[in-house]
Amino acid sequence: MAWNGVVGRQVMNLLLQESTAITAVTRGPGSAALPDDVQAVSGDLFRPQWIEAALEGVEALQISPRATGPGLGELLRLAVRQGVQRVVLLSATTVEHPAGEARFAAQFQHAEDLVSSSGLDWTVLRLADFAANALAWAPQIRSGDVVRGAYGRAATSPIHETDIAAVAARALRGGVPPGSIHTLTAPQSLDQVEKVHLIGAALGRALSFRNSRRSTYARACSRKGCPRRSPTACSAPWPTTPTAPDPPPALWKNCWADPRAPSPTGHATTHPPSAADAPPIPTTPHSPHTKTGSPPMNLALWIAAGLLTAVALAGGISKTFIPKARLAAQHGGEWTQDASTGFIKTLGVLELLAAIGLTLPAVLDIAPVMVPVTAACWIALMVGAMITHGRLGQSRLVLLNTVYLALAIFIAWGRFGPWSFSS
Repeated sequence: MAWNGVVGRQVMNLLLQESTAITAVTRGPGSAALPDDVQAVSGDLFRPQWIEAALEGVEALQISPRATGPGLGELLRLAVRQGVQRVVLLSATTVEHPAGEARFAAQFQHAEDLVSSSGLDWTVLRLADFAANALAWAPQIRSGDVVRGAYGRAATSPIHETDIAAVAARALRGGVPPGSIHTLTAPQSLDQVEKVHLIGAALGRALSFRNSRRSTYARACSRKGCPRRSPTACSAPWPTTPTAPDPPPALWKNCWADPRAPSPTGHATTHPPSAADAPPIPTTPHSPHTKTGSPPMNLALWIAAGLLTAVALAGGISKTFIPKARLAAQHGGEWTQDASTGFIKTLGVLELLAAIGLTLPAVLDIAPVMVPVTAACWIALMVGAMITHGRLGQSRLVLLNTVYLALAIFIAWGRFGPWSFSS
């Protein structure tokens, strides 16, 4: 097995407790970090011919397709030749439940096909998101109470690596029926907002998740050679399984970053309470850009923008396409009698642009700063409208313009400030 993988280390620890002989594969000179009872062999499994001698006397293999790459087929042929009996493949739930980049699911499916046709007794474990992946947030949690990322409502069913290891170790010993496929997840689907909430509950801190702009996320992914869209960017709950292959049931654990104490991996870890023990999690619908932890305020900002969009759209259409004489005859349109047709239509076009600028940039994630900029422009427009209707003695229209002015101030304050799309 590859000992330095998240699951491999845990499987090795479980087997050592039973005094099982283990051979660990490393890519480099990593044997110094292995327990004394573990035999280490080093080499590149992408070209596995070198490992044939080391497979002599081996009873079972645990394989990760990421470690073997294109060498998996040859590795399996060498294993059969050397009398290996069983193979346990660590696959992914995306084979059964597609999400993210299709090529990744295809690679895991290809690995499953190779294992199932190898002639060995095989077991496939389709794994969900590792709980240990949350350790990527450790630096942010150590430095503050806000975790920033993209796709806050992307849902997975994170499972602790020790739960996976318990099933893998059982399969390596022959305790799981050969020729079987098992999907291993936590019994609960969690999005990123909920994960951060649980980490905060474990640490006794009020942590929140704040969505970054998707374009910022995409650029960061590109720099790292990752897909520009999150592999787990799905809003639907992720499939879950309540237990591992019977027996034993998988215990749902979570591994989180704790800034108070180091762990052997260089990160501090603790196990939080279950979701049932944590404080309630807000369930207000989220937009693509949310300052999580205060979803009602974010929703209010979106509602305000939607109302002003409707007002601007209606006003823009009427001023742009309705003749001046008909506008002047309508209640509230008296001011157009002393205005030129060109001025009225220009005002109409500006209102149509405002209808676009108040919502569309944020929805498309294209220059979302234009939302508060548009709101600021709308403030100036409403001040002019209030002055005009005031001169005509139209107090009700002044009051209505005041409401529109307040909405625009609210949007500009929220989107320039604490609920900025770029924060």
